[in-house]
Amino acid sequence: MKKMTRLGGISAVLVAVSVLSCINGCKKSDENVTYKSFKGSINLSLNEYQLEGDTKEFFVDSLAKLITDDGAGIGYYVKLPLAEKSDTLKTQNGDWKVKRFTVTAPDSLNTFETSFSGYSAGYYTASATQYITVVRKGLNGNSSLTEFDIDEEDGILLDERDGREYYTTVCGNTEWMRQNLAWKGAGLPYKYCPAVDDVFGMFYSWEDAQTACPDGWRLPSDSDWLNLAAVMGVEAKPDSDIQGLAGKLMCNVRFNREKMWSYWRSVKVTDESGLSVLPTGYAQKGAVDFDFSGLFSYALLWCSDMVEDAGSFRYIYEDQDILYFGLGDRNSMLASVRCVRTLTDQQ
Repeated sequence: MKKMTRLGGISAVLVAVSVLSCINGCKKSDENVTYKSFKGSINLSLNEYQLEGDTKEFFVDSLAKLITDDGAGIGYYVKLPLAEKSDTLKTQNGDWKVKRFTVTAPDSLNTFETSFSGYSAGYYTASATQYITVVRKGLNGNSSLTEFDIDEEDGILLDERDGREYYTTVCGNTEWMRQNLAWKGAGLPYKYCPAVDDVFGMFYSWEDAQTACPDGWRLPSDSDWLNLAAVMGVEAKPDSDIQGLAGKLMCNVRFNREKMWSYWRSVKVTDESGLSVLPTGYAQKGAVDFDFSGLFSYALLWCSDMVEDAGSFRYIYEDQDILYFGLGDRNSMLASVRCVRTLTDQQ
């Protein structure tokens, strides 16, 4: 069980992988041939998540910075998403086919590969490969998120700041957002990819979360979570883990046909509360940027309470039916936000 109590460190981040291979496949007849390696690098950079139809143009000269020791010419080719074969961009003899190319996210909710390679006789082929996952917004059955049940009794929250609408549900005397806040006035999208802000919501620091909710709504306190537990018939204590509540909050939604919460025998996912909590992960400040992790495993939601100079949050880890209590740095950790309002205050 991965139990968190306080977060504020550095997470590992995936980077694009460069693969070196023999230009001629290193056949047995070439066993005695000594191949050289290029100097320099290939800088292929694509957002990991993209909306269908998103495009990015690359200029070959600025993309590849490869050099040969003997001044031999270098050829380049690219393999685009859905392409059956690679396209030659420049031959080793210096003949240009095209000097730029465009990567387009296909009209299919899947993950696709793009690779760019440089070659020269007597050198190992240098390649850079990146994968993009295509995203479609909405909850209409044809979007990336499917099996999100919309009840006829659900309310609608219209955020007048950006015109975005959220489904809401009532638990006791409190109305809760059923989706993560996606207001762009603060916070960051998952892995810096704007394509998923509508799907996963934005990720906010504790400080930003305090004022992120729309007018008339607020960040929930830990007392709000305790009241929710009571409505669900679950015993709970302040600033403590709540046993037997996670499954009542979790929702069996799929992202691009993949179930987001994995099956565990110890957890029965019912979404009885109607909050439809998803495992969208979290982020921590790295050496330079924020490192995102925990997608499909963790759901972290900020609370308004501060404990010992740290921001408090509630979180779920996939393999236990527990709503955990945690503390995180108020500025170097990012988590999701659900806004609430007390119905008696609206009367």
